[in-house]
Amino acid sequence: NAPRPAGIGMRVELNSRREIEVKAIHRNGSAERSGSILVGDTLVAIDADKVSGLPMAAIAQLIRGPKGSTVLLTLRRPSPGGASEEIKVELTRGTPSFFLEIENARAASKLHELKGHLVEVELELDGLRSVL
Repeated sequence: NAPRPAGIGMRVELNSRREIEVKAIHRNGSAERSGSILVGDTLVAIDADKVSGLPMAAIAQLIRGPKGSTVLLTLRRPSPGGASEEIKVELTRGTPSFFLEIENARAASKLHELKGHLVEVELELDGLRSVL
C-alpha cells in the first residue's frame, strides 16, 4: 500500500493562450506558504521539464510526489507594460497537516531548548540569592 503522492497546494488550468496558468492557491499549502506564487502566473517548467504541450495529467504527475520531497517550478509572471519575468520557486510537496506536524515538532524542540535555558537561569539566580 504505497503512500499517496502529495501536491503543492495550487490549481492550474489551460488558459485561452494554451498556457498552464495558476488559477487558485490553496490555504496552508506549500505554494501559499512560499509567498512566491500568484494567481495568474503561468507554469513554464517543472524541475527541468518544459510543460508546453504536455497534457494536464502529465503536468499533475510531475508536480505531485512523495510528501517532503521538493519540486522546482519555473513560472512566468506578467509585469506592467506587457513584459514578463521568469521566476524559479522550490516547493516542498505535502498536505497542510504534514506542514502542521513539522511546525509542531519544531515548536516542541524549541520549547525543550527553552526549558533547558530556564533551568540554567534558575540555577544562576539561586547562586546569586545565596550571595545576597
